[in-house]
Amino acid sequence: MEILWTQKQDVGPAARFEHALAFDPVRERVLCFGGNGVDGLLGDTWLWDGGLWTQVADTGPSPRSAFALASDLTRQRVVLFGGIQDSGFLADTWEWDGDGWAQVADTGPDARADHAMAYDTDRHRTVLFGGDRDPQPDASDTWTWDGAEWTQVADNGPSGRRAHQMAYDPERHRLLLYGGVAADSATWCWDGVLWTQVAGTGPGRLYNGALAFNGEGVELCSGVTVDDTGSSLAVGTWEWDGQLWTERQDLGSGGRSGSAMAADPVRGAMVLFGGNAKLGGPPVFLGDTWEHAATIRAGVGPG
Repeated sequence: MEILWTQKQDVGPAARFEHALAFDPVRERVLCFGGNGVDGLLGDTWLWDGGLWTQVADTGPSPRSAFALASDLTRQRVVLFGGIQDSGFLADTWEWDGDGWAQVADTGPDARADHAMAYDTDRHRTVLFGGDRDPQPDASDTWTWDGAEWTQVADNGPSGRRAHQMAYDPERHRLLLYGGVAADSATWCWDGVLWTQVAGTGPGRLYNGALAFNGEGVELCSGVTVDDTGSSLAVGTWEWDGQLWTERQDLGSGGRSGSAMAADPVRGAMVLFGGNAKLGGPPVFLGDTWEHAATIRAGVGPG
């Protein structure tokens, strides 16, 4: 599949990074929440319909960054967990029902940031892995959320990490995990019971990227890549077909870290928003919106 990113309007949410996107199954729009902005942490909620961003709520979770979102297609909710604010790490769970936010739990995984979540459409659970718990070591635990409670389901598999990426691949009935700070370039899959390392090579050592299912495979875009010469912003889009990573033609969004991406299965589009265009020193905040066509089908669910 050739990937051709197209820049859409640049009017909408303020420029930011370490925010998150997820598909709102009630409104059938891509939802954006929070992140680091020019004037500090953000707690605003926006919806993207393919042409316009609309702010839909200014109450809900406190302003934060480095949290995680997942779209629960069974219960028609967007689930949020954790993140970081000025007072430290957070351990609260919130849900968006298409009209507003409600806090639904304050117990479960311990407080953390830079973790990852994805919704398992086969087992009807939101899955969470890892995260930053400084001064404790990065987490290596796996949790699931069923809409009522969190359950720890594994404490072995990938090494502890933060700023990694996860997405669910409903075609292959597996959750995919890639990257993270200080992690290698291995690819891991979760089948609801066990973690399995399925590839030792790929886009390279990468963190703070964006990952989502595009209808054919799991797509990885942007982030910070690390090699023997140091760190740099990754430029390119990769796709996982269940066995191999393949770099696709990529014209458009350019290198950035802390961006966010989600699939819109109703319109058949991958949506990417924001990020930080600079490594080291003051960040260069981005507030641009990009799309490319995807074959994901409504009812299958975003990654």
